[in-house]
Amino acid sequence: MKIELKNIANIHLGYSFRSKIQKENNGNVFVIQMKDLTKEFGVDVNNLDKTEIPDIKAHYLMRKNDLIFKTRGLDTTASILDKDLINIILSAPLLRIRIESKNVLPEYVFWYINQAPAQIFLNRRAKGTFQKMITKQVLEELEIEIPPLELQRKIVKVVKLAEREQRILENLRIKKNELISAILLNSIK
Repeated sequence: MKIELKNIANIHLGYSFRSKIQKENNGNVFVIQMKDLTKEFGVDVNNLDKTEIPDIKAHYLMRKNDLIFKTRGLDTTASILDKDLINIILSAPLLRIRIESKNVLPEYVFWYINQAPAQIFLNRRAKGTFQKMITKQVLEELEIEIPPLELQRKIVKVVKLAEREQRILENLRIKKNELISAILLNSIK
């Protein structure tokens, strides 16, 4: 069954800073910016800028399993905040997607948004020629294929296993290259 994203999620624009983010070591919030999104669709939480925002509204605060959507740039992908951290907000133009339906897993929606059917939909509706831009309304209208909850769990499990396999294979490739280099260097001594 296909459901528009707006019917299963709350989508909210990140905090709009009037100027460049002023880094403050004693600030009250950490800020996720485009630079903090990893190529593995995660968030590099170890290098977040910290700033002071008095009276920050609760709807700006991120929670574990909130999705982060890039509205601008070459790719229109989602990332996921997979850690339970406090006092973290998004900066605009990022959008926060918070799944509100109990019958939909955030990890499943995260995976689905990054798949070809969703990406084709988003790319066809992108505005701009030099830099693509996806509006909140377009994202809200994205239809998500929602299978039963048990199948969503299985899909998420397979995706996580495939990601783990890729990490292991990459580590194996690196170790193999190091071994070959060591053997070759030893052979010329």
